[in-house]
Amino acid sequence: MHIYSSNNIVKDNIITDNFGGEGGIVVDGDYNEIINNIIKNNKRDYSSGILIGHKGHYNVVSGNIIDNNYMGMWIAADHGTVVVDNHISNSSHEGIMIRGVEDCGIHDNIIVNNNGAAISIEWDSSKVIVYNNMIKDNGKGLVIKDAVSVTVTSNSFYVNGIQLTGNKLDYWISHNIYFNTINGKPIYFFKSEKDLVVPPDAGQLILADCSNCIVENLHISNVDYGIQLGYSNDNDILSNEFYDNVGNCISILSSSNNVIEYNSIENNLGTGIEISGISQNNEITRSYIINNDIGIYIRDECSLNIVQNNFIENNNLYGVYLKGSENNINSNNFKNNKVGIYIAYSYDNSIIKNNFIKNSLYNAFFKVDYTKQHENKWKSNYYGLTLGFLPKLIWGSVKTRYYMEFEHGRVYFNRWGLNFDWRPARKPFDI
Repeated sequence: MHIYSSNNIVKDNIITDNFGGEGGIVVDGDYNEIINNIIKNNKRDYSSGILIGHKGHYNVVSGNIIDNNYMGMWIAADHGTVVVDNHISNSSHEGIMIRGVEDCGIHDNIIVNNNGAAISIEWDSSKVIVYNNMIKDNGKGLVIKDAVSVTVTSNSFYVNGIQLTGNKLDYWISHNIYFNTINGKPIYFFKSEKDLVVPPDAGQLILADCSNCIVENLHISNVDYGIQLGYSNDNDILSNEFYDNVGNCISILSSSNNVIEYNSIENNLGTGIEISGISQNNEITRSYIINNDIGIYIRDECSLNIVQNNFIENNNLYGVYLKGSENNINSNNFKNNKVGIYIAYSYDNSIIKNNFIKNSLYNAFFKVDYTKQHENKWKSNYYGLTLGFLPKLIWGSVKTRYYMEFEHGRVYFNRWGLNFDWRPARKPFDI
């Protein structure tokens, strides 16, 4: 059903099992009401149960059951739409996708069991208000990506909470987020705070443009993002416990000089600690990072970070995945990971006096460009039994200058490469 006109009421219909068009109901007009419909099993790629197009403004979507569609709702570049009292479930992708929208209200909905985010607000959307929704068991909860002036209040989240992303300060500090819970515990959002002590009952924490704050003795479990720092410097994250989570336990974006110490990050399905954006001089030390998918992930443009004196063990993929350059990885215990440390086109890092013990695929592995094969420093690490004073070979993959040209770009040839730890330790260090 495609509505091109305005001031219509679409009510009490059953729209099901359609595989063509853009959605069950498509609205490109103003001041329409979409009320008490059942919209199910519309599965064409990129279609939606309800699509409010870029020509639709000030529409009301209320009381609908929207179930098992490719996407529950898509609201595109409109103004003034209100989505209230709907039940949105079992979408192959997002429950509600909001892109380029201004002055939109999303409230009193039940949004459950969607494979993507329950609600995703993107593309410089602004003045979106999300309140009093129940959001449970989705792939992600509420994702606010490259959007400004979003108000989030009085929502009940379960497992999947709030995720902020964006590489501008305004994407972090322009929002108002308060009185939300996750698994019955408070979600705390602080912006532009200094010298704050975070309450210990947090179920999830977001610090935006905060400094000199203390985050201590939190017990965070069964969430997707535990602690998020955006544009926040000189904070201490101390003696917290993270377990049974499904995303990043600690996520640091464009934040520097933070200390992450004495934390226990164990038995999580995602990444223990992720550092991204332009983040420098963060220190991860004296922590137990055990039985996660990835222990620590340091992304591109992150430099001068220190990973020191940690127990990084039994992680399903990588103990440390390193893409940023000029970082220091020293005096850690890498044990029983699939790969202890993986260096991906990352240079001028120092890997010194670590224990590499029984990592199943590689203790250490690197990928580099042929011009920079030897630009990481391996020094005095312990790799298990060695033959006398012989150097330790570190295997890697080197991208050569040779390639084949295809329609969609070049594919370079790779060859095996070697780095050397010239004086490996003969016995493990006492970490």
